[in-house]
Amino acid sequence: MNVSIKQFLLVGVGVLLLASLAASAYLFELTQLQATRYGDLQSQFKASLNQNKSLAITVKTLTEEARQAQQAADVLLQAKAERNTVTIQTVTEIKEVLNHEKCADVPIPDAAKWVYYH
Repeated sequence: MNVSIKQFLLVGVGVLLLASLAASAYLFELTQLQATRYGDLQSQFKASLNQNKSLAITVKTLTEEARQAQQAADVLLQAKAERNTVTIQTVTEIKEVLNHEKCADVPIPDAAKWVYYH
C-alpha cells in the first residue's frame, strides 16, 4: 500500500506538472496574441493621433484664413461706406451750387436721348 500511495502521489504530481505546463503554454500563447493585438492597437492609435494633429493644423489654418478674409471684408465695407459718404456730400454740394444758378429750372434740350433717368 505504501508503494501505491507513492505511485499515486507521483502520478498526481506528474499530472499536475503536465497540467501546469499546458496552462503555462496556453497562457504564453494568449500573452503573445495580446502583445500582437496591443502592437496593432498602438499603431492604429499613432495613426489616429497623426491624423488628428493634421486635422487640427488644417482647422487652425482655415480659421486663420477665415479671420483674414473677414478682416479684408470689413476693410472693404469701411472703404465703401466712406466712399458713399464722400459721394453723398459731393452730390449735396453740387445740388446746392446748382440750385443757386440761373439755369437750374431750364430743361435740357434732347435730354431723353442721353439721360438715363427722368
